[in-house]
Amino acid sequence: MNKKKKPNIKRPDFKVQLAVVQKKLEPIAARFSPFWDRLPAFHQKALMVLLPVTLVLVLLPSGNQEVDSATVESISPTMIPADEMQRQTVSLNLEGLSEQEEAIRNAPSPYELEQEKSAEEITEVKTSPQERSAEKWHDYKIKEGDTLYQVFRKNNLSLTELNKVLKVEGADKPLSNVKKGQLFRFKLNTRGDLDIIQIEREGQAVMYFRMSDGNFGRSK
Repeated sequence: MNKKKKPNIKRPDFKVQLAVVQKKLEPIAARFSPFWDRLPAFHQKALMVLLPVTLVLVLLPSGNQEVDSATVESISPTMIPADEMQRQTVSLNLEGLSEQEEAIRNAPSPYELEQEKSAEEITEVKTSPQERSAEKWHDYKIKEGDTLYQVFRKNNLSLTELNKVLKVEGADKPLSNVKKGQLFRFKLNTRGDLDIIQIEREGQAVMYFRMSDGNFGRSK
């Protein structure tokens, strides 16, 4: 059984190296001698101990120099025989990849999404409360003692529009002779002006509507 040889480490001669270091440090010591004299005695003694110890530690060999080549063991990679190697087949789901690519191509870009969002906001802004109000009928049930003037005041309708409607009311005066329980209905246009009036009487509805010239007409 072969025995490993111990590393052949050559240790340096400390006395020779110390003499060389002292010779090199003489000019430096002469330069710093005035500062040395200014130090307290305690600091001088401490430095006299620490400096030689530091030099010895610096001069010590690392222990890895000139190691005998017999102690170095070469590490060779482990080779796997060709007959032991097995071929492994990896299947690629190309169909799934193509579907993902198609979905990415068809997905809307951030610019398109921003445009759609802006269009929705513009649509909401364009639909004002007055327009939403103009799309529906406003109903008011005639109460005891109500006159047409009071009905207009209670529903915040213009009295100027009232005068226009009365001009075409008709001989039967369905608006002037309103009675308790009758249903008074009206619509506003997008500007908030009165557009249509409807009054129910004896199961029939009489309607007045705004014409293009701003006046009102009565339905036949």
